[in-house]
Order: sequence, then structure tokens, then C-alpha cells
Amino acid sequence: MNTETSVQENQTKGARSRREITDLSSMLLPMEDRFLLLPGVAVAEIVTYVAPEADYDEDVPVWYLGSIYWRNQRVPLVCYEAMVSGSEPRVSSQCRIAVLNNTGLNHQLNFFAILLQATPKLLRLSSEDLSLNHEKILEEGEKMHVVVSGEEAIIPDIQFIEQKIIDYLQLG
Repeated sequence: MNTETSVQENQTKGARSRREITDLSSMLLPMEDRFLLLPGVAVAEIVTYVAPEADYDEDVPVWYLGSIYWRNQRVPLVCYEAMVSGSEPRVSSQCRIAVLNNTGLNHQLNFFAILLQATPKLLRLSSEDLSLNHEKILEEGEKMHVVVSGEEAIIPDIQFIEQKIIDYLQLG
């Protein structure tokens, strides 16, 4: 066995292993006027839009759309754009719902859902595929502005969204 060839093979395998570790399965979620970028592990499932069960509280915030039933659980559905800007949610036949895993802020909220305007894109990202967009000013509910695969996107503050839901639902 040629030791030079063996070393090159091991270096190639090592480089592949490092690349696999640095690649991140992600989702580009289409909103009305922006994209959200989330790691794939944050998203439990993408489902077809179903009209949520409305909350008839007179003080319901514009961003709280109601709740849906997903896997025999009641899951709150929110509109991210309305949450951060106060705009009216827009629902069409193209809409989808992203059911998200909780971040552990409250054990009573296992999942929550976000309204999407279309089907998301599945991406496999490496550090070379992602760049920061320093020109944008961070708003409430945003962690970072990025450019990914030629698209401007926002990495949302998931804990901000989750906390707003917890506060509205008064989960102890």
C-alpha cells in the first residue's frame, strides 16, 4: 500500500466529514414581503393551510390567527409579519403552515405555527452560501439579516415569537 495515497484518501475523507458537519439543513420560508431562514430542526412539519379555530377574545392581537389541530394537538397559529409590523395577515390558496418546535421557554407550548405565503425551499447550507447583510437595521423579532442563495432573508428571533404567544395565551 502506498502511504502517500493512503494519507491523501484520509485527508479527503476528513475534509468530507468536516464539510458534512458544517453543512446545515435549512428552510427558506416565504412570507408576504420577505423570507425567513430557519434551521431544518426548528421546523417540525410543513402542512397545507387550514383555517384556524378563531379566538373570540376582544383583545386578540392582529398577529394571532387562532389555533389549528396538528397531530391531535392544538397549536397556536401566528402571522410573523403582523407580529413585527402590525400589518393585516393575508391568506390565499397558496398559503402553507410551518409547525415549529418550541425552544423550551414554556413546557405548556410544545409547538407553534407560522403562516407562510407559499411552499418553503429546502436548502443545504455551508458557511460559503450565507453572508450577513449589514445594510439592514434589525427590528424587533429579528436576529440577523442575511443573503442566502441570492435571496435576502431574515433569521427570526424564535424565542421572541414564542414569548409573544406565551404572553398572549397566559401560559404560566
